[in-house]
Amino acid sequence: MPTALLAVFSASAWISAQAHETIPVEWCLDQKSTPVIVSSSIWTPQTLYDLSKDIGRPPKGCLSGQTCGMVDEWHYANLAVASSCPQTVTIGSMTLQPQPFVTAPDEFNSMNHHDDYQFIDGDLHVACVVCVPTSD
Repeated sequence: MPTALLAVFSASAWISAQAHETIPVEWCLDQKSTPVIVSSSIWTPQTLYDLSKDIGRPPKGCLSGQTCGMVDEWHYANLAVASSCPQTVTIGSMTLQPQPFVTAPDEFNSMNHHDDYQFIDGDLHVACVVCVPTSD
């Protein structure tokens, strides 16, 4: 795998983990494994806007057992990201769980993503990636 691609996934994993713990910090950093893209998707700003209107805003206050996080355009885009990958993929005899990584726009992955990201920043590009053990 090209070094630049590995760097994108490693940086994205670190940022995601720091921001919302969506991907383990040390995901696929084992020298005996490599990230492999198994699928990808693109969400247009209009599709994300429509999704946000379909879902609507949560009711005021928090229900028991639910979080009361910030509900903004990043929140709705992140819901789209979470639904972008299949539950599992099979490679050879291995069944693996893909992790979604946003590769564009950059604002989605910024440390200040709730302030920086808006649907109008452009198409949301998602790569679904599995960590595949390499042979010795």
